[in-house]
Amino acid sequence: MHQMIHLLRYSFMFVLMATLTLGLSAEDKLSSEVLGPDGKPVEKATLYRVRMQNPNHGQPWGVDQMDLAEWKSGKRFDDMDPHHFYEYLVIDSPGCALGIYQGGLNGFKLEKEFWVEGKVIDEKGKPVSDVELTLGKFGLYTYTNVVLNPMAGKLPWVQTKTDKDGKYRFRGAVLENYGFDSGVEVSARKMQDGKPMVGASALSFISDSPLFDEARKQKSHFEGGDTIQLLACDEVSGVVLDSVTGKPIAGATIHFGSLIYDLRGIDNDQFITGKDGTFSLKNVRVEMLGAEHPDYARGNLKPNKDWREKKHNKLVIKLAPLVETTIQFIDSHSGKTPLVPLEFSYQAKMPAGESWMLEISEADNCSMFFTKERQKLDSNCVFKGRLPVGTYQFECSMDRMRKENSPYAKEFELNIPYEGVRDFKVDLDRKPGLLFSLNPIDSSILQQNDKWDFLTGYMRVKESPYTHYVNLDKPIYFQPADQWNREMNFQVTLRKDSHETNLFERNFMASPDAWPVKIDAVAILGNLIGKDEK
Repeated sequence: MHQMIHLLRYSFMFVLMATLTLGLSAEDKLSSEVLGPDGKPVEKATLYRVRMQNPNHGQPWGVDQMDLAEWKSGKRFDDMDPHHFYEYLVIDSPGCALGIYQGGLNGFKLEKEFWVEGKVIDEKGKPVSDVELTLGKFGLYTYTNVVLNPMAGKLPWVQTKTDKDGKYRFRGAVLENYGFDSGVEVSARKMQDGKPMVGASALSFISDSPLFDEARKQKSHFEGGDTIQLLACDEVSGVVLDSVTGKPIAGATIHFGSLIYDLRGIDNDQFITGKDGTFSLKNVRVEMLGAEHPDYARGNLKPNKDWREKKHNKLVIKLAPLVETTIQFIDSHSGKTPLVPLEFSYQAKMPAGESWMLEISEADNCSMFFTKERQKLDSNCVFKGRLPVGTYQFECSMDRMRKENSPYAKEFELNIPYEGVRDFKVDLDRKPGLLFSLNPIDSSILQQNDKWDFLTGYMRVKESPYTHYVNLDKPIYFQPADQWNREMNFQVTLRKDSHETNLFERNFMASPDAWPVKIDAVAILGNLIGKDEK
């Protein structure tokens, strides 16, 4: 459950938010009527605009509101501060689910009222009363906790408390045009015996599914995350140092994937180290930390499961400085540039305080905190850029391809010095298999042409029962083999009205001297794709 919550919190924190604006200044385009579930105009409603301003113009968040009569009279929110860069409209009408709009150009149609319900328990499983709860985001791809959490207390429908039996209840909401695609996050907090306690749960609804319809019919729904467990907050402190000089690093960012006690007291879930490189986290339930500075290799701090019991919360985080480095990759068979575009990633693990490990990883899926592409190489398979000082495990492969399917996959180790020569050459051996250089077919032809039901290329390795499909719209394809000198069969087959036609077939021998084998997919299809499509 916590992993799901963190994914919701971090994966799309700033995606789409800058581009999906309500556009309330377009007064003549917005409907003046608000329709209820029966299709008739509602009689009562309160409209809220939740906005974010340009940070250079005062407070970043604000809420404006007006009643339905004002809205029907033609009043809009466009006379407010113009220095915002995204906003949305919430319509609250009795007997209806909350309507959340980013457009509203096609009118406002509210759904039937339904409820998000659940209960809160302590670490022993007993119900907890008087717990403060805040309703979080609506929609994974659009809203994150940075939108509604700072507004807690300013909107009447985002907060509640548990009753004597530990139960809570929120009105459901529907995100117009985008569906209730990820549902809501409910965050819980309570000061218990002088200690801050926190918890969270994610409830998922899909607007066009029977699950969502049933929730609206019953006005309540219990799904996976309906029960919230309160957990004690942590206090973690430490210092961030340069791994070479030992000097403190000021301005390093400490991120944390955590549950937060006071949602309104945290700015984007991060802290910045001071001049002495120190940081201190309070009132959070820490599950993972991240450290980042533009001049150092960033990484994630992962604790052992027993770190709380052993009270290992004092950290010394040593970040490796980034230095200019050059790496050239060579095809060892030809002594020249490899025949395919390559990329590489690197990683390392090092102690970072007792029971904690700092994991440095530069890859496209390194963590939920950081997303960075694997290191790209230029057309000559040379990398020139900044890499961290120290010894790291590298992995090289073809662009975004798993190493077992890459013609040059290699794992190697480099020790990058703080001073001195930082130019490296890495020899890459050709893996057993066959490398094709294709004259590819336009992908739109493959998808839209009505002259076939199915068109594909595929490989078979002799004495192997498996068929490997070849993308005819890609310029490069590699078919691995368990050893050299394997016979391979390549075919292109067309299917129309359940009848298959073999357009091309040829046997090849997997040999390092045969790279690359040139295949003209356009010529194989010939007149089938027509002159205009060639």
